[in-house]
Amino acid sequence: MPGVLHLLDYYRRSDGYVLVLERPEQGIDLFDYITQRGALDDAEARRVFRQIVETLCHVRDAGVVHRDVKDENVIIDEDTGDVSLIDFGSGALLHDGVYHDFDGMFTATIYIDALIIINFLYLRIIINLLLSRLGDNRQRCFWSPRSPV
Repeated sequence: MPGVLHLLDYYRRSDGYVLVLERPEQGIDLFDYITQRGALDDAEARRVFRQIVETLCHVRDAGVVHRDVKDENVIIDEDTGDVSLIDFGSGALLHDGVYHDFDGMFTATIYIDALIIINFLYLRIIINLLLSRLGDNRQRCFWSPRSPV
């Protein structure tokens, strides 16, 4: 599946499984990539974001939800620029209805579809880009509970 590292082998243990995945030689997670290089320019941010969304669509079409998409779970191959998702440990099989289980660091009672979150994050990225270009006038651009509309 494009955008997901291939499973090479696995081992069963009494407390779960150990998965052996491929590793790009020049692979680095998105958090470290941004830390080392600084903010991504608009074109690169769009390219990375598009690959993440396309991968999540493939994963959903395969009947799986990731449920832990974050910069540490996105690997960029520095040679090719290809983006892959890792760490499906909090994932689940796709089903109709509410997801009540979650094995993350915190307890989540309701899972929100990843594409809803992606749409929200994309909107936040665009708003942040716009605000960063508006300078000191940004406070007047958006409604807040304290401002008259």
